[in-house]
Amino acid sequence: MNLFAIAQKVVMGLAMLGGIVILLVLTFTTHEGFVATWNNIAAQFGSLDYNTFLETARTAMAEAGTTLKPTWNWFDTLGVMVAGSWLFAYSYCITFIAGEVKRPDKTIILSNLFAVLVPAVFMIWLSVVLYRVVGFEFLSAAAWVDNNGELAGYTVPWLPNFVGFAAMIVRNPFMLILMASSFILFNIWYVALSYMAFPRILFAWGMDRMGPKWFTDIDYRWATPVKNHILCFILGEIAIGLYAWRGQPIEGLSVTGLEIVSVFGVTALAAVLFPYVKRVANIWEASPYRKWNILGIPVVTIGGIVNLIYLIILFIFFFFMPGKEEFTLTSAVIYALIWGFGILWYFLWKRRNKDVGVDISMTYGELPPD
Repeated sequence: MNLFAIAQKVVMGLAMLGGIVILLVLTFTTHEGFVATWNNIAAQFGSLDYNTFLETARTAMAEAGTTLKPTWNWFDTLGVMVAGSWLFAYSYCITFIAGEVKRPDKTIILSNLFAVLVPAVFMIWLSVVLYRVVGFEFLSAAAWVDNNGELAGYTVPWLPNFVGFAAMIVRNPFMLILMASSFILFNIWYVALSYMAFPRILFAWGMDRMGPKWFTDIDYRWATPVKNHILCFILGEIAIGLYAWRGQPIEGLSVTGLEIVSVFGVTALAAVLFPYVKRVANIWEASPYRKWNILGIPVVTIGGIVNLIYLIILFIFFFFMPGKEEFTLTSAVIYALIWGFGILWYFLWKRRNKDVGVDISMTYGELPPD
């Protein structure tokens, strides 16, 4: 964990610095200055100037059955929540080290709060400056081109997203590397985070007798479940190969849709009902947050309801966004297989433990220390 903490400080520090640089570059650029810069870059690469790009994209969108809207609307606003969800959906990963902090009851709550607030501030800040600097219609057209990967006549050797806009304004090589590193480093960090989360999940399964005993094997030299790390590597390489050689929709947004239901959805529903289920009343009474109420309603219930509404919106737009429908027969079959395997896994290990005289139901009869 000491090595992990050092890597976290370095990677997150540089990545956030790159993001802040992008935001500052766009913040201190006027609309007129951006248009002039875009036209200069376009001339260098024989590409479309600002007005021609907008009209060409408008025509291409119309031919594809999409209308370039002149201003905001509720449908697209709710739809962009899908992109926004990736800013803070994985803040729960802080719980994987909850048992290794001095005051998890305070530290974990505050960490999750800031893991939501900081990205939200960044996204709102970016949205405000992009609308001012780039313009709503141009931004919408550029997003469509960025998503589709090409536009006839657009020959600038990078896509027109917010990082690309900043790259047009600032051409200093060091600044370009710093801004690009924001995206690159966060992707690298996701790999490191997975190598922390997956082995610890399996370790927890092993401790709860929900998997083979070797899930809990700790290498005394490294003080970590090395076998689980090796398994994570093997499964990860297999998944990368499948995605690279036969990428299908189920391996894209649809997987996140599965996560919305299986992880976040189940958790949100549990939060709504938790204070009112008599069978677990002893766990609720042991919770330090049982006294957190608004108008007599437990805060955890209110949070669960709000989260369910949010997840329903995400689920709808993940699967039914016009032109981006991800829910297919294949998706449904894979969903059923994954859920079925999970249920089978649970009852298999419950039965195996019962055969040796261990009732694993007792595992969930008290509040976990984390």
